[in-house]
Amino acid sequence: MGRPSSSLAQSGLHDSRNTSHVRSVLSDIFLLPNPALVFIVWCPTVWTTCLACHASGKPIQAVDISILLLKDFVIVASIYSSYCALNNLINGSPDEDPPRTPWRTGFLFLVYLCRILGSFVGIYYLQGQGFLRLWLPCCIESSIYPLVKRIKALRQLVLAASVGSVLLPAWISSGGKLEWREDIILIGLFTMFWIIYIDILHKAMDSTHSALASTHYLSPSPTTHLTLTLLSLLQLTTLSIYSYQTNKSPHFWILGVGVWIVNNVWHISDLRNVDWLWNEMSGRVAVQRNIWLGLWLCGAEMCELWVGGGLVF
Repeated sequence: MGRPSSSLAQSGLHDSRNTSHVRSVLSDIFLLPNPALVFIVWCPTVWTTCLACHASGKPIQAVDISILLLKDFVIVASIYSSYCALNNLINGSPDEDPPRTPWRTGFLFLVYLCRILGSFVGIYYLQGQGFLRLWLPCCIESSIYPLVKRIKALRQLVLAASVGSVLLPAWISSGGKLEWREDIILIGLFTMFWIIYIDILHKAMDSTHSALASTHYLSPSPTTHLTLTLLSLLQLTTLSIYSYQTNKSPHFWILGVGVWIVNNVWHISDLRNVDWLWNEMSGRVAVQRNIWLGLWLCGAEMCELWVGGGLVF
């Protein structure tokens, strides 16, 4: 009587392991990027597209600019999707069930290759062959990020550079010329300061995430406050100079620059709220607030383009 029950138990264990393997394979294949983080990278493309349309001096139909922005969003999402696959390959969870085997490691590498090749195919199909080299820096830097994400300073530099590299293809796809422009440099600096600011703010408010990711936890010390304040001032400076040089209307100064100042003060002031810091969702909420802030600035840019006659419905 003991043998059948033992055999049945082993059969059940084998079936359970097969189910776990199938579930892990499916999760590897259908691992999707976080839409919220895609929006962080997409927002600078919207700002740059509006700048290019404003600089051209020619009105653009709402349908045409929507198509441009949608193409940028699809490309950004595909590149970020390939990053997720590579990050899953390099920095997989130590608590994986079942434990990772060489076969699964090779499969994860194949998933990454398929996704990065899919990104290049999407760029070629949506924007043309010439844009492959324009998006290449973003692809390379996003591939480097999983390798350096545990090195704080290098992580922030690579992250900011990878997001900032989306400006050039967005500028060219909107009709901009490949030339030196101070307004593009200002938007690039503003974007990089914003990305580093988000990274530090997230790590300062999300100790649980930092511990699980084995990163250096940046406690909300006076140094943290000073760093975030400095980054906020740099954001304000670059955004103000950009707004002045591009002759933004008073509406943009209020709805764009003014709202940005208020939100940064609000975010930094939360670092003094002990109850909020102990909330395990604080880091995620800090990122979400900045996403909504970036989208708000996108709306302000679109309204500015419409008020100035550059956007036609």
